[in-house]
Amino acid sequence: MIGQLSRLPSKPQDPVATLDHGIYVTVEWTEPEDNGGTDITGYVIKYSYKDRDVNKYGELPVDENTTNFQFTHQLNAFVSYQFAVAAVNAAGRGEFSEFTNYVLTSSSKCCYNIIVMLASRSTEISIFQCTQSAV
Repeated sequence: MIGQLSRLPSKPQDPVATLDHGIYVTVEWTEPEDNGGTDITGYVIKYSYKDRDVNKYGELPVDENTTNFQFTHQLNAFVSYQFAVAAVNAAGRGEFSEFTNYVLTSSSKCCYNIIVMLASRSTEISIFQCTQSAV
């Protein structure tokens, strides 16, 4: 009997990045429609940020089988990031999802966010209010 070969999984769907307490960013996504014929064993999150008008990228493996991840110390303050997610199975890493909208991090000591509804879309505006004691 010949076993079925596994394929790469399809890309995860609907990634969303939200800012939590200034510098923490939570990325959530929906599992891929096609797991490639074998269980999803983890994900890889690609993040992009601008540095002097040049896009730079980093990747972070998420070994557990989850559909969300919170960046708690991997990101820098006052930088705009966007995120994409790829699923991993026994055959390897599949295609990355589309990137999320950019999220601007801040310091956890001096930021709060306001969500503004404009026409039929929402826009997030970050307002920074730092005190002299905030470092």
